[in-house]
Amino acid sequence: VRKVLQQDDLAQAVAELIAARARYPGEALWSTLETEIEARRAALEAIRKAEEQARAQREREIEEVRGRAETLLTAGKPEEAIALIESRFAREPRFEGLLTRGRQALEEQQRREARDRDRDRLLAIEGRVESEPRQRKRREPYREAQRIAAAYVADEEIAAIGARIHSRVAAPSE
Repeated sequence: VRKVLQQDDLAQAVAELIAARARYPGEALWSTLETEIEARRAALEAIRKAEEQARAQREREIEEVRGRAETLLTAGKPEEAIALIESRFAREPRFEGLLTRGRQALEEQQRREARDRDRDRLLAIEGRVESEPRQRKRREPYREAQRIAAAYVADEEIAAIGARIHSRVAAPSE
């Protein structure tokens, strides 16, 4: 009975105890074994409940992080959403889609920021070209503007700035 009990096979331990009681009634050891079986059953039940509570807690945490990450993405903070997920559930398969969305949003945000920096740089070049009276001094900023604008051929605003710079450089000196 104890050997089976050590293997956590409670049903088999109970069956063997019943059989032993039938064969050897009145043995004092039976009540001790019955107490050990019940203690082991209680211990296994406590372990099962603790594991169940841990799983439930993890599920709550996953849902909390998912909700917070969704809110951050909606608020335009993909970097924070990614950091939140990766800090707690980097390997959780249920976050793959959300991480992908976050990374895509982050890449888009970085492209917009780079485009805005390039637009601001073009506007600064436009100001330099407009204020420079010598044609020769306009050429270097013009080449830089061409290089920047070449990366945004489909962007109307940048194309318009590039066209204004071009017309100013192409215009004769005053």
